[in-house]
Amino acid sequence: MLLFLHGPDSFRLHERIGALRAGFVQKYDAASLSIETLYGKEITADTLPSKLLSSGLFTQKRCVVLTDIFTLSDKTAEILIALLDRLSEDTILIVTATELPKTASALRDRLLRADKVEMFALLDDAGISRWLTQRVKQSNTKLDAAANHYLVHAIGSDLWRMHSVVEQLTHYTKTITLADAELFVSSPLDDNIFHLTDALSERNTSLALRLMHDQL
Repeated sequence: MLLFLHGPDSFRLHERIGALRAGFVQKYDAASLSIETLYGKEITADTLPSKLLSSGLFTQKRCVVLTDIFTLSDKTAEILIALLDRLSEDTILIVTATELPKTASALRDRLLRADKVEMFALLDDAGISRWLTQRVKQSNTKLDAAANHYLVHAIGSDLWRMHSVVEQLTHYTKTITLADAELFVSSPLDDNIFHLTDALSERNTSLALRLMHDQL
């Protein structure tokens, strides 16, 4: 089985891989002995076939995660395309990429015809707000609307940072208010004021004008 996960939201993509691995362990491989991660920048044309076609030593099923797929060399990519049609039914191959090539390629086209394709686009403000609400709720913590709005606009779609802030806040309090959010995350406006001051002192007119425009 071939799964292709791609998109710029690396945090949600990372969590999806974790969920798939956990599901595999629970269902097939309690000892986690038949799961392997391969890195596109490191795998070679010589080693790829044995990695994908070998059988599990301790379980019938195998799970292989191949990351950053479009960093493969052209030769390795050609071999991978051929190997995909020879995958055993007992091998679950999860292929990832943070960005699709802008131009068509045999590898891109083949991956987009995988058994399952999932895309992880960056969330818009409404999506970030829903994600944040759910994340905080998982920690049995309440988040008021003002704090939610502030965090969404202060951090944006960087869910790695948002996750870190949520971890800190939920350990700090069980009812997150705007004051709590401001305590842990500075306002983008405050940050820009410092950058604007620096730009003015350095007589960087173009940067100063752009920073002022961003606040309008």
